[in-house]
Amino acid sequence: FCATNVEEVQFILNGKDLGTHKVDPVTMLTHKIKYEPGTLTAIGKNGGKEVARATLETTGKPVAMKLIPDRKRAMADGSDTVPVTVCAVDDRGRIVPDCNVPVEFEIEGPGASIGVGNGDPTSALSEKGLSRPLFNGYAQILVQTKSGEPGDIRITAKSPDLKDGSCSIRSMEAPALKVIEGLRTGGNRR
Repeated sequence: FCATNVEEVQFILNGKDLGTHKVDPVTMLTHKIKYEPGTLTAIGKNGGKEVARATLETTGKPVAMKLIPDRKRAMADGSDTVPVTVCAVDDRGRIVPDCNVPVEFEIEGPGASIGVGNGDPTSALSEKGLSRPLFNGYAQILVQTKSGEPGDIRITAKSPDLKDGSCSIRSMEAPALKVIEGLRTGGNRR
């Protein structure tokens, strides 16, 4: 199934051209391709010219956890929150999309977890805490800074039989708000 807004899609499997197929703007494109390990590329075309390309590659077994922070800096104001994506990768660093292992998080430094998730619409697990299994290869933890406590926040993800993964977020001193004397918001005007 190929969800796209292009006119047609060409499929290439391990260097073999599997043809170009029209896309219905309502039902999209469904095309049967016999599975074989390797690389499948979809090339989106409009007016016969390439406008988009996506590639899927067969991965190996998961060997390590990987953390990807949305950004590497945050304000130490007690409100700033950074989403951190966690996934399992194979020995070549490719994300393993069918890995659904349990994950335990550790946070060191001036930060705390305010929620975890993985996108599983059937999950009844609490969204609070420091654990969440991967779902279709992914999970996420939301890390919030502590007010007035700048420093490095280190997040580590652990899963049995996989190498730990970690990342750091720099929590920086929040700028003070300037108070302008004599400024009024409403009341008497003179």
